[in-house]
Amino acid sequence: MAQAFAIQHLASTLVAWTRIARQDIEVISPQEAWAASCSGDLRLIDIRTLAEMRDMGIPEGAMALDMRAPDFVARIEGLLAEAPDVPLAFISAVSGRTTWLVRRLRKAGFTNVLNVVEGIFGSPDGPGWIARGLPMASPPARADLPA
Repeated sequence: MAQAFAIQHLASTLVAWTRIARQDIEVISPQEAWAASCSGDLRLIDIRTLAEMRDMGIPEGAMALDMRAPDFVARIEGLLAEAPDVPLAFISAVSGRTTWLVRRLRKAGFTNVLNVVEGIFGSPDGPGWIARGLPMASPPARADLPA
């Protein structure tokens, strides 16, 4: 009984901490990201590894850009320079990496960046891109991303 309570308390604390940690960044739901991406009001960027992308595909319309790529920041700067008024919305598996990334980008002076909460597979914030029935596409065939 005490162990079950401790586990439940730890889980609820983790959920609360995750929500608090996201308070300093702008977030967007998967449905909002999909709609805005379709209308050209934002650019959706999948930052998972190429191996992850190959396993499940990527959100339809997303740009595949592994956040470990050596030119990642330069490519983000290029995208923002091309269309400074078009926000970049980052998506990862469960929104953990994107929470971290968007926070770091904002601290570095990038303001037009968003975190797609829930991620692709779901998180404490909700069921995620796939469970919401949003479309997935084949992963990129290019091998220019780290495996």
